Amino acid sequence: MSTYLITGIAGFIGSSLARAVLQRGGRVRGIDNFSTGKAENIAEIIDQIDFREADLLDLWATQQACRDVDYVLHEAAIPSVPRSINKPLETNRANVDGTLNLLIAAHAMRKWGVSFMRHCPRRMVIRQRCRSARTWLPTQFLLTPFPNLLESTT
Repeated sequence: MSTYLITGIAGFIGSSLARAVLQRGGRVRGIDNFSTGKAENIAEIIDQIDFREADLLDLWATQQACRDVDYVLHEAAIPSVPRSINKPLETNRANVDGTLNLLIAAHAMRKWGVSFMRHCPRRMVIRQRCRSARTWLPTQFLLTPFPNLLESTT
C-alpha cells in the first residue's frame, strides 16, 4: 500500500485527490497552510489522513512531511492571476520557492525515491520534451493526467 503526500490538500483538487487515493486503498498525508484551501474540504476525511498544517516555505516541516512517502502530488499554489499581479513577490515565494523546498525535501528524504505526480493533460508531450532536452528533471518526475492518477505511467 503506497503513501501519498498531497500538498494543498485543503483545496478542491487536493481534497478530491485525497478521496480518490483513499478509495483505492492508499494512505494519505496532507500538508496545507490554508492560505487558499478550506478546512471543510477535508473535514470528512480528516480522521483517515495524516494531516499537517504547515507551509511549504518551512523547509523542516516540508522535510518531515516527505518522510516515508512513496508519491508526492503537488497541488499547493496561489492560483490567482490578479493576486500574482498585485503581490508578485508573495506569489513567487509561495509557488516557486515552495515548490523548490518540496523538491529539496524530497531529495533529502528519499534521494528521489519519491515519485512526483502532477495533473497534466499533455503528459506524453511534456515527458518527451523533458527527455529530449535532457533537463534536470529526475526520471521519477511523473506528469500524469488526473483520470489516470493511480495507473502506471510507464
